[in-house]
Amino acid sequence: SGHDCGRFAGVAARGRARMIIGDEHAVGELWADLRERMPAPRDDRPGQPVFVIDEPPEPGNTGLRAATDDDYQLLVPACAAAHEEEIGIDPMARDAEGFRWRTRAQIEEGRSWIWRDAGTILFKAEASAWTPSAVQLQQVWVDPPVRNRRHAQRALRDLIRLLLERAPVVCLFVRPENAPAVRVYEAVGMRRQGAYRSLIF
Repeated sequence: SGHDCGRFAGVAARGRARMIIGDEHAVGELWADLRERMPAPRDDRPGQPVFVIDEPPEPGNTGLRAATDDDYQLLVPACAAAHEEEIGIDPMARDAEGFRWRTRAQIEEGRSWIWRDAGTILFKAEASAWTPSAVQLQQVWVDPPVRNRRHAQRALRDLIRLLLERAPVVCLFVRPENAPAVRVYEAVGMRRQGAYRSLIF
């Protein structure tokens, strides 16, 4: 935010950004500098609550673990489905090779976690950002046939406990209209702190 927005706006415009996501106020300042140099976003999502947690919740007692290469073939369509549910774009239609590469990279870098029962994903999530201050999660997802059975709540508890051994804070953001997800995050003890804005092109 502030005076550096103009400088960064030039980089974003030249790079043809597909998404701009961040603190609601900072994204607003950046977009004010960008709007004349980029097409209008396909979707503008202000007011997305950010949830944070810095104390371990009660254990969920699940089979959650880091994803491995053995999970890759199962995770690609699951990650694509999660992306389409959240963003409204099928990443396999837009850039299948790039999406497969990204999914594999997340596994290889230790940023993907899964709880599965044979070919059914009971829970999965990835880390979209990891700094000394916090880990940000994305694409928290459960296979549709096994939703509404508290799998997400239980596995998220275990994932948060795991991550808080390596970072002081776990966070994520969510569309405010996604009431089931909001209920899960509140149930595991996450609290709202600030808001994000997403511009999707």
